[in-house]
Parts: sequence; C-alpha cells; structure tokens
Amino acid sequence: MLAAAFYSRVSCCSLIVFRKQTARLLSRTRSIGSAHNVGSLDSKRNGHYDIVDVHETKLVERFQAESMRLQTATNRKITASDVKEVDEIHVGGAEATQMLISSIQKNKAIIRDVLDLGSGLGGPARAMANALECNVQGIDLMPDMVDCAKFLSTELSAYQKGSVSFLCGNILNLSHFYEENMFDVVTMIHVGMNVKEKALLFSEVKRVLRPEGIFAVYDIMMLQKQEAVIDKIKYPLAWASDANHSFLETSDLYVDLSEKAGFTTISVEDKGDMAKEFFQQHDKKWMQQKQNRCSLQPKPAFSMSLVMGADAKEKVWNLRQIIDLNVVAPVEIIFKKPLKGKTAQ
Repeated sequence: MLAAAFYSRVSCCSLIVFRKQTARLLSRTRSIGSAHNVGSLDSKRNGHYDIVDVHETKLVERFQAESMRLQTATNRKITASDVKEVDEIHVGGAEATQMLISSIQKNKAIIRDVLDLGSGLGGPARAMANALECNVQGIDLMPDMVDCAKFLSTELSAYQKGSVSFLCGNILNLSHFYEENMFDVVTMIHVGMNVKEKALLFSEVKRVLRPEGIFAVYDIMMLQKQEAVIDKIKYPLAWASDANHSFLETSDLYVDLSEKAGFTTISVEDKGDMAKEFFQQHDKKWMQQKQNRCSLQPKPAFSMSLVMGADAKEKVWNLRQIIDLNVVAPVEIIFKKPLKGKTAQ
C-alpha cells in the first residue's frame, strides 16, 4: 500500500554526522505498498524500500509516540478518524477500498477468511474485516509495516468487527505460510506494480484460494504500451524510485496471466475518472488544511508527514501527471477460481 521516509542523525562528531547522513540519503526511500520483486529481493530492501529515519526511530515507534502525544493531549485513545490520512493511502483511499469490497460481495455470498497481499499499515484489512465481519490476514514484506499494522490494529480494536492479523513474508512464496484452499477471498491493492513475476504470484494466489474463491485486484496499470509513452513516465513514483523497480503492466496482461493460472475473469473496471476526481478533492482538502493552519486550528494527529518522505509530493505529482495523461489508471479486476480449476500453465 504509499510510504517513504528520510532520516539523519545528530552526533557530536561532525565528520561522522556528515558520513552517516550522506549514506542514509543515498539509501532512500520507502513508498506505498511493498516490494515483492523476484530475484535479488533482499538487496532491493536496501534501496527504495528501506525505511531510514531522521530521528533514528522506526515507523512503528513514531506512530507509538504520536499516539501517546494524542492520548496525553485529549485523554482518549486514537480512533479511525485520527489515522484516516495515512491508513489507506492508495489512489482513491477508503472510498476505493469500499468499492472493491462491494465488488467482492456481489460475487461471493459467504466470506469467512480473507488474505490481503502487501497489507502495509493494515487499513484495507481492517476495513474488510469491519465490512464483511470476517477474519482477515495481511502479509507484507517489510517488518516495520507489519509492526505498525499490528500496533494500529491493537489501538483501534475497540471499533473492530471481525478479526485481523499480520505477518511478515514474501507474497511470491505464499505456500511457505498458508495451506491450500485457506481463503474465500484474496485481495491485492497497489502491489502488483512492484511484482515482476506476476505469473508466479497468480499461481500462488490460486493455490491458497478455495474453489469459487475471489481474487480482487486494484492496481495501477498501463493504458498504453510502455514503449509508446515511456518518455511521459517520470520518477520517482509512489512505488518506485526508478524504472528498475517498477513493473507496470496492462490489464490485458493481468487477465491473460490470471486465466493461464486457471482463473475466470469476472470484471475489469478502469477507475481513471475516479482517480482524477480523487486528486481534485485532495487539492480542496489541502487548501482547507492550509487555511486551518493559518487560523491556528490543530493539524491532523497522524499526517502524511509522519509516514512519507521529503520527495512525497514529487512522487504523488508524477503519478497524478500520468493519470491525467491517460498513461496509467487504477484498475479493478475481479477473478474467480473455478469449482474445478485447471492446472496453471
């Protein structure tokens, strides 16, 4: 799911400070979603997907500190409203999650167990557990994200229906963590852009889904062939610092690979217009927040600055540009595992 952070360290020795700050700035950044590229997976965690903290604290420690600050100031625990800015930071936010949930409900009457791939801070998992009153498990590659998802879920447990749990792992190796036919639904929200081996991923998803289970995808996808628009795609983007970490594909490829894995395609829906409206509404909210700051009204307790780094605006701007140019769009695809699935090719 969108997060990045930068850090530096203060030391009494200026030379050590300079070297450490330089090394950390060169090793940036972490963004929305999770890295699940095949191959040199661990080494890539030292690049775009590392969390490097200016205050030498992990993401979960910053959330804990902010939660304590809020409790001291208001004499209450945090609520879903407090974390709404950072809890579901894919394009469309909570509204897009609810749309995906509605699509799932249309195609699956009884839902007991859900797996959320690349679960990030856990917002979509908690939303699905609430809406469907089911058990939702999240898996994410980054330990800090998993720790933060667990912390937020504990803090928000008084408002939670169903149940949520999270573990750290690679979604290309689901067989290491889950048995066959474990889930009624598997979801993937803004994660596929980081997955090179999509065919392997889809076969892994099919294995853990129960017969007639739903695989619900909401990813950023290409609307045109990359070769025709490569000069229009500027980096960094929310999920990648450069083209070497980005694996954008068309919805046609998603469908082709999923059907080869044995899925049936139920629906494909371009959410580009929704995304454009989402960014326009974001502009209005930003202006309102700016006015609030000028009038000395308190800023949100858990703002984007708590999660995202110094180049967050550039990443979002670059994404918005290619959405406006109809180069990419968020696309929702619903797949179903047949009652008697065919063998993955």
